[in-house]
Amino acid sequence: SIILMWQSGLNDDFFVYMAIFGSSIGFLIWNWSPAKIFMGDVGSASIGFLLGALAVIAVLEGRIAAVTLLIVHAAFIGDAPATLVVRFIRVQKIPEAHKSYFYQKLHQSGRSHSGVATLFGLYNTFWLLPVAYIFSVGRIPSWLSLVLAYGPILLAAVKYRAGFDNPANASVHSA
Repeated sequence: SIILMWQSGLNDDFFVYMAIFGSSIGFLIWNWSPAKIFMGDVGSASIGFLLGALAVIAVLEGRIAAVTLLIVHAAFIGDAPATLVVRFIRVQKIPEAHKSYFYQKLHQSGRSHSGVATLFGLYNTFWLLPVAYIFSVGRIPSWLSLVLAYGPILLAAVKYRAGFDNPANASVHSA
């Protein structure tokens, strides 16, 4: 998002993004697996809300297209609905804790926490960011950019059976 915001022109929001980015990198050093400190839901929700509010403001001011934001956040936006739709269809209790999101399935398949985080970082950097950039400069239509962004994450969610509890983990209640 920072790169795309920079492309639309430097403004006060860009510097707020940079401050969040810098502090997050500093925190990441201590939070990388095995974590020495943990941000928790309050910290991550606060940062997420701030970034979301800045994104909405940028869209409302016409500095960035809403589709661009949907593209760069596809890995995170795509996982939750795919998982929850499967859980709904299978008549599972949606609000009940589970370990069936795609990113959790990657970890259950033998990847480390660091490996999963790195995989998502690479996907965001080398797939979603270029798709968002190509869309933002008018090279591809919005529908195609969304298919390119969400297609791989949804296919991977299907492959790793997101939304399905593993029998060994069925009684685990931490998400």
